[in-house]
Amino acid sequence: MHLCAQTNIQMYAQANKLGYKTEDIYLISKAYTLIIEAFSGWFRPSGKTFISHLVGTASILIDLKAPVDLVCAGLLHAIYAQGNLSSIKSQHLRQRIYLAFGAKIEEYIHKYTLLKWNHATLARVHEQFSILDNIDKDVLLIRLVNELEECSESKYLKYSSHEVAMMASMADQLGFSEFASEIRVAFSKEYSDDCSSTGQDLYSQRQSGAYLVVPITCMKKPWLQGKNFLYRKLKPLLNLEV
Repeated sequence: MHLCAQTNIQMYAQANKLGYKTEDIYLISKAYTLIIEAFSGWFRPSGKTFISHLVGTASILIDLKAPVDLVCAGLLHAIYAQGNLSSIKSQHLRQRIYLAFGAKIEEYIHKYTLLKWNHATLARVHEQFSILDNIDKDVLLIRLVNELEECSESKYLKYSSHEVAMMASMADQLGFSEFASEIRVAFSKEYSDDCSSTGQDLYSQRQSGAYLVVPITCMKKPWLQGKNFLYRKLKPLLNLEV
């Protein structure tokens, strides 16, 4: 199984080793800065930080030598649905991502969010794989990578042997035969042959367990609760523009 980076430093070193350009690593670091804002204090049901999961997802994409746009989308894939920024109106957050990262990365994240991953969706996507466009195939790759990364920490990812075969088959068709083999191995001990009869949203089932821990310092010191608090207070005095 891929040895996923779990920190930004590990991720940058991995990208550099695999030949990503300086400007690519800069864009990845820019995406990382945003997930710090969006997911600081957030933990997975396992107790793993949400940021580590996002970095792990991007790390697998780097290992697959995916284009940098896809790596950044993998790093940001949960930003519309989870975290500190998910309460912002959708159009405002989408505009922010568009301005910061461009139309392609924003489209990846938006389509990923719309792809509600459940047993019925998995079967449908597998059946319709041949008619997926390139963007949808890239989004599918992010989803499959997400599943592999989550498998390393989760005990509640339950797929039937047939569903694992479908995921591996799609990874093969995407051109990643080694990745497909890793899916087969990683999920080999997680088979649950009675799970595919429901249409339960796997994404909602898992993400409902994510939780926020607010540091005591932020609870006691109001000036730490918003990173722009002091700036907003000083702006009228300094005649600054936001």
